[in-house]
Amino acid sequence: KGKNYELAKRYMLCDVNAVVQGILNADPHALIMVRDAHEEATNLDLERLHQKANLLQGWGAAINMLEGLDEGYRGIFLVGYHAGGNNSEAVLGHTMSSIVHHIKVNDNFVNETGINAIYASYFNVPVAFVSGDDHAVNEARQQLGNGIVGVVVKKSYARDCGLCLPLDETGAALEEGAEQAVRNILEKKCAVLKVTCPIKVEICLYNIGFGVSVFQKLAEILGFDSAYEFDMKNFIIKYQACSVLEMFKRLTLLMYLIFGIKSGF
Repeated sequence: KGKNYELAKRYMLCDVNAVVQGILNADPHALIMVRDAHEEATNLDLERLHQKANLLQGWGAAINMLEGLDEGYRGIFLVGYHAGGNNSEAVLGHTMSSIVHHIKVNDNFVNETGINAIYASYFNVPVAFVSGDDHAVNEARQQLGNGIVGVVVKKSYARDCGLCLPLDETGAALEEGAEQAVRNILEKKCAVLKVTCPIKVEICLYNIGFGVSVFQKLAEILGFDSAYEFDMKNFIIKYQACSVLEMFKRLTLLMYLIFGIKSGF
């Protein structure tokens, strides 16, 4: 809703179109679905979107950034991503909500890139590409290995300060990176993220006045469910899941409640 949001949407459209073109350079017959997955998930202009791309908008029943994914897809391209919530040096670093400090899965820090890769593993689909600031790309490689193609489109100086490349240079880099990512998929150089079950999840909220009230309300609302463990001193929620889908659905439930509490339902 900020004054520069419409401008940012146009930049995002340029990035998406460059990635779509890069995919088509390597595979002219590729079926490409673009998943609009920010705010109300209605950011991209279909009239100006690449004519070879399908567009999925709106959230539906769940907050799922990979809605529509199934076993028929061969790779995932994450465009315009950011670092996790515990990274104070990255531009707009956060993990699903601004009041989430960090999320761990099986004792490993994950950001939204990692969460999406875990969900995609259920369908045996790899994350092949990510673009964002330098911290976002570095974190993606830490979580997913060097097999992922990372395109840095800006250098972070602070949460609200970044050095952006010229749009033409950004577009060329994204197109080239997406083309290489398709080749990696076709040559089976992209590995699906493996997750050991049962899956342990830890969610830590920021220790601020508003965050405390959200945490306390979560503890009261979900106190009946023994699957959740609440550390009232450190603002940490823990649970275990027997499968990737259970892990994801419980995480989605928590995020729905967090968003609802923040907005006053």
